[in-house]
Amino acid sequence: MYSLLTPIRYVLNPRFHLTTPLESGLLYIAPGAGYVIGCQIGGRWADYTVSSWIRKRGIRLPEDRLRSSLVFLGLMLPGSMVLYGWTLDKKFGGIPLPVICMFLQGIAQLAAFPSLNAYILDVMQHQNGEASASHYLMRYMCAGLATAVCLPLIEAIGVGWVSTMSAGIQFICAGLVYLTVRLGEGWRQTHQLPIPL
Repeated sequence: MYSLLTPIRYVLNPRFHLTTPLESGLLYIAPGAGYVIGCQIGGRWADYTVSSWIRKRGIRLPEDRLRSSLVFLGLMLPGSMVLYGWTLDKKFGGIPLPVICMFLQGIAQLAAFPSLNAYILDVMQHQNGEASASHYLMRYMCAGLATAVCLPLIEAIGVGWVSTMSAGIQFICAGLVYLTVRLGEGWRQTHQLPIPL
């Protein structure tokens, strides 16, 4: 997310010959609109996914909520990141295509976050505050790192490759979420974390 938002001014302004802060500032509307829509979609999709797994299995597991984030984390977000980077790198698609990609990234990010947040609170109910704080600490440490390295990396290898690397990292993270979906119940039983439902 931050490797997309941080370099907007440095990547898009020269590419599209934008000269005023207003012009480049307007580009933030696309991911912002995606965030608003993603929040609405994410919560409803997560509830639907949980309900469908309760019907299939007869019980609710915290990992059911994570299932709803996989399409956003593993497909939509990395796909739009790669498309965004290479359209800018190869100067293809004018302004609309990168802006559409930013919008889709915004949807994907915020559609996935409610499920991730709810899962953390579900599995750590006896330590909600600590779990939530740890989650945000880790998220923003990664954001700080991405913010610090994205511009030097873009200058060194180009926006297409940086976006591909970011998408690869995102895809790996989606894989870890998938592992949690598959193995989380066993991990909880091994570590005897009580989950009052």
